[in-house]
Amino acid sequence: MITIIMPGYFSIKPKPKPRHAKPKPKPKPRKDLVPTVGELINASGRHTVMVSLLKKAKLLNALHTSDNITVFAPTDEAFAKAPYPENLKNTLLKHVLQYSKAPPPKYQSMKSFSTLSGERIPASKVQRFMKNPLRGSNGVVFITSVVLL
Repeated sequence: MITIIMPGYFSIKPKPKPRHAKPKPKPKPRKDLVPTVGELINASGRHTVMVSLLKKAKLLNALHTSDNITVFAPTDEAFAKAPYPENLKNTLLKHVLQYSKAPPPKYQSMKSFSTLSGERIPASKVQRFMKNPLRGSNGVVFITSVVLL
């Protein structure tokens, strides 16, 4: 049996585009794709002690939901050098500032910072760590090598 195929006999024509078709809108960047400050700290392999202490003090969720915060996140090595804090929640809140997502340039000229623990910490304790922030959707994280006691 021989089959003969004739060119163009079963041709498929593409659909013509409408003359006044609107261009597709560019997708908006999704905020949920940028990790929160809590997710940045949790995902880091250098902050396992801090994450466990935040969970114990029931503060980790606050780092996911609070807006415009700055966190000084001590590394595991920093916690290994420091004594266990007497007041865990208060010590952890010393590491959080209620300031804007992008630290203003005036940070460098400030003499002290108000923390969420209600205390003021001297700028000299933390200014050396205020380089290369990790930016989250709700604030910034500065990695520190000391625990603020």
